Amino acid sequence: MLRLFLLSLFILLNANAFAANFRTSFYVGQDNPDDGEAREDSANLFRFGISTEPAMFRLNASFSYLTGSEFTQGEFAIGPHFYPLAGQGKSRIQPFLYAEGLVGFGSFNEEARQDAGYDLGAGLDWRWGKQSGLSLAVALHSGEESGHRLYLGWFWQ
Repeated sequence: MLRLFLLSLFILLNANAFAANFRTSFYVGQDNPDDGEAREDSANLFRFGISTEPAMFRLNASFSYLTGSEFTQGEFAIGPHFYPLAGQGKSRIQPFLYAEGLVGFGSFNEEARQDAGYDLGAGLDWRWGKQSGLSLAVALHSGEESGHRLYLGWFWQ
C-alpha cells in the first residue's frame, strides 16, 4: 500500500513537469476541395494536436476528423512547426509555418478509401494568458484530393 501511495505521489508531483514540456490544441475548421475534385462539398473539421516544448522548431502530431455529406475521414498527421519569432521573448502573437505528412482512412459515397499526402500551412498564435490562447491557421492540403483548410482553435501548455 505504501508503494502505491509513493507511486501516486511521484506521478502527481511530476505531472506539471511533464505537461510543461508539451502543448495541446483543439481546432474546429472547414475543409474545402479545389475545383475539379470528385468531392464538391466542404467538410467540417475537428482536430486535436500535441506538440513538443515551445521553441522555434516544434514537432507536432495530430488527429483530425472530417465530416461532410457523403464524406467521413479520420487523419493522423505528424510534422515540424516553425515559429520564427520564438527567440524574441514572450510575444503575445507568434506567427508560424508548418508542414505535415498525413495518412487518412474514411469513406466517400459509401465506399471505403485511404488517403496519404501532406499539409503546408501558416498561422498565428495569440496568447491570452500565461498558459493558453487562440490559434488561427490556413493550410493547403494535398492528397487523394487537394484543397484548402481553415482552422480556428484553442491551445494550452
